[in-house]
Amino acid sequence: MRILLVIMVLAVIALSVCVQKGPSAEDIKKLTVTSATNLSSYGFSIEQKQMESIKDFDQRNETYSANATGRLADAKISGYVDLMGKQARADLTTTTNITGPGGIAQNSTSGGTQYNIGNTTYTKMDQQDWMQLKDPTSENEIWSSNRFNAIASRVESINQSNLELVGEEQVDGYNTFKLKASVDSKDNYNTTMALVSNAVFPFVANIDQADLEKNSSIETLLWVDKSTYLPRKFENRVNINVVPEIIGYFDTSRGQVAMLNKSIRPAQVSIENIVSEKYFDFDKPMNISVPREALATEPIVPMPIMVNPTEN
Repeated sequence: MRILLVIMVLAVIALSVCVQKGPSAEDIKKLTVTSATNLSSYGFSIEQKQMESIKDFDQRNETYSANATGRLADAKISGYVDLMGKQARADLTTTTNITGPGGIAQNSTSGGTQYNIGNTTYTKMDQQDWMQLKDPTSENEIWSSNRFNAIASRVESINQSNLELVGEEQVDGYNTFKLKASVDSKDNYNTTMALVSNAVFPFVANIDQADLEKNSSIETLLWVDKSTYLPRKFENRVNINVVPEIIGYFDTSRGQVAMLNKSIRPAQVSIENIVSEKYFDFDKPMNISVPREALATEPIVPMPIMVNPTEN
C-alpha cells in the first residue's frame, strides 16, 4: 500500500512538471515578436464594424427611440503582403447605413484596390481612374519601417500589452494559444474618448476619465499559432454608453474650435466597435501583379517641403 502511494505521488509530481513546461504568456509574446521579424509573406483579412446610437433627451430629460440617430459602418479589407519582394495588394469595401429620427435611412457603399510596389502606390477607388503615386523615399526605407506590414503593426501593439494565457483553441484548423491582452488605463481612455469624439463631431465632448471607464469596456483577444508562434487571429471589442458633456463645436468656416458659454448634455451616446483580423498563408509564394492600365498612368511625385533656415 505504501509503495502504491509513493508511485501515485510521483505520478502527480511528474504531471505537474509537464504542465509547467508549457510556454507562459510572456514566452509566447517574445516568440511571436521573433517569428514576425523573420516572416517573408502572408495573407490577411480585416473587418471593422462600428455601431453608433445617439438618443436626444426630451424636456423631461428622457430618451426615446423615435428621436435617435443610428450609424452602422462595416469596413472589410483583405489582401496579401510579400515582404521579401516589397509588394502588397489590398481590396477594400465599406458599407455605411445611417438611420435618422423617424426611421429615415441613408445607405452608401464604396470600395477600391491598392497596390504597393517598392516605393510606388497604385490606387483605384470605385469607378475612378487608376492613380499612381511615387514616393521620393527609397523602397528600402519604406519597407523597413513596416508602413505596409499590418502584421508587424499588430505584433508591435501586442509587445506593448500585458498578456494572459486563457486557453487553447482552433482557428481555421490550426491549434492556437488564446491570450487576453490589457493595456494601461490611460490608453483605454484615449481609445474610448476618440470613438466618442468621432461620434459627436462636429461637437466637442468632455468626459471625466473615471466616468468613461465606469461606462465602457474593452476586450482584446489574440490567437497565436502553436507551431509558428505567428498571430492567426486578433479581436478587439469596445462598448461605450455615456452622456458626454458638450463644451464646444468645430467651426468649419474658421477652421477652429468655438467654445460654448455653458456646457450641455443633450444626448446619450452608445457605441459598439468590433475589430476582427485573421492572418494566413505564412511564407508562401505571392503573385502580386499590377494591372496594365495602372502601370500606364502618369506617376505623381510629391514635391519636397522647403524649409527656410532659421535666422539667428
